[in-house]
Amino acid sequence: MFYYCNVLQLQKYDAAIHLCEQSQHLAETNFVLASNTANSDSSLCDSYSSVKLWRWSLKSKCYFRLGRLEASLNVLEKLQQVVSVTDS
Repeated sequence: MFYYCNVLQLQKYDAAIHLCEQSQHLAETNFVLASNTANSDSSLCDSYSSVKLWRWSLKSKCYFRLGRLEASLNVLEKLQQVVSVTDS
């Protein structure tokens, strides 16, 4: 996570977006492996959601900073759908 923050501070928004996209699969794989060894509970589900939500939030901020407002809005709409589903 520290690396992501450094990339943002350097205003390398394209690199941050690329990093989020490239690491999404790895993060999901690591989460599945960790959850297979841990007990199943609701916090695991919350953690899995946070794997995606954190990256989507970061991507939205980067798109906004790049002036790609339509792309930022699309990511925010995804976030809103996921959050509304988990709140139900």
